[in-house]
Amino acid sequence: MSTGAIRRLTNLDAHDGMRCDVQKQLSPYTVAIHSFWLGTTMPHDGRDKIYSFVTQVADEEGLAMARVDPTLGTVEAHLQRSILGGAAQAKLQMSLSPDVAGGEGGGTDQAVGEIDFGGMTWTGSLKYGTMEGANVFGGSYFQGINERWAAGGEGMYLGSKGECVGSYTLKYECPARSLVAEDTSSTSSSSSTSIVPQEEMGGASLFVGQYHPSMSMLSLNYRRIVTPGDRPGQAFIQQPDQNDESQSPPPPMPLPTSSRVALGTELQCNTATLESSFKLGAEFNLTRSKFNVCFDGADGGWKSTLETKLGSAPGSPRLGFCASVEGPFGGLFGSAAAAAPPGPPGAPPAPAAGGMGTMRFGYNLNIGG
Repeated sequence: MSTGAIRRLTNLDAHDGMRCDVQKQLSPYTVAIHSFWLGTTMPHDGRDKIYSFVTQVADEEGLAMARVDPTLGTVEAHLQRSILGGAAQAKLQMSLSPDVAGGEGGGTDQAVGEIDFGGMTWTGSLKYGTMEGANVFGGSYFQGINERWAAGGEGMYLGSKGECVGSYTLKYECPARSLVAEDTSSTSSSSSTSIVPQEEMGGASLFVGQYHPSMSMLSLNYRRIVTPGDRPGQAFIQQPDQNDESQSPPPPMPLPTSSRVALGTELQCNTATLESSFKLGAEFNLTRSKFNVCFDGADGGWKSTLETKLGSAPGSPRLGFCASVEGPFGGLFGSAAAAAPPGPPGAPPAPAAGGMGTMRFGYNLNIGG
């Protein structure tokens, strides 16, 4: 709740091998996607290649999406629809998996329904379904206190474990002060401008604090927009010299709205054991490309991604590269990765303390038509 914009900077999806998504628009409402992932060592089941087929149907009232993995025989579905004249959203998520050897299948099947509703300053949701062979139900509520402060919480009962989990959230948004030049005197004999403060859309700084009582975990998140992007409709306007009749006013220069440079950080602390870890992230949006980098203070790991468009026309292919170094310092910066348990069979071994860790490199290609 409210932390997605920050965790997008501090938790990057850096993979190894080659990913390729081939997308085809079958109709104005239907799209089909073939997804390939080759030469990877990341799946815990030991596979080195993954293929999945995704289809989606969407209109003004909602969408329906299905994903099929023919190798594992799993099916995932997501339905979303507007109800009550658009006052609420109904969602349904389902996943099915085949039985495995030993008759232990079906334990990962799930079906959860959710209804989202809200007003001008608040949002809420109710959930009910089944997960891991037992019922689950929960809800959330988020209230805007004023233009900058908001608070809320969410909770869920897990029947398979017989326990309740939840979290409390507090958010503070600090708007940016952008510069707008305007004429202060119509009788001035020279160009004159004044600086007036103005709120930037979305805010330049965002603070989010969360506390999870069941895990005794406190999380503090922060995002800062360092260099905004372009905002159409507003401009720096340089006033021409009033004594020079031949001088024409210059074209307006757009002011920023989207972030060209954004920084994010995440601090987590276990209030029971006082163990802590932190993450740092940065995003740089260029004209036709985007570069992200993040640092994990728990083990000194780095991740970076670079994505660019291979053309200026709509639907042009996108090419991306990613690299990661996990655990090169073996927990030098924190205690979260000091004693990593061994992974499942087929997974790469955990890096040893003081070693170079696990280094990965991958690239991806997205083709739409």
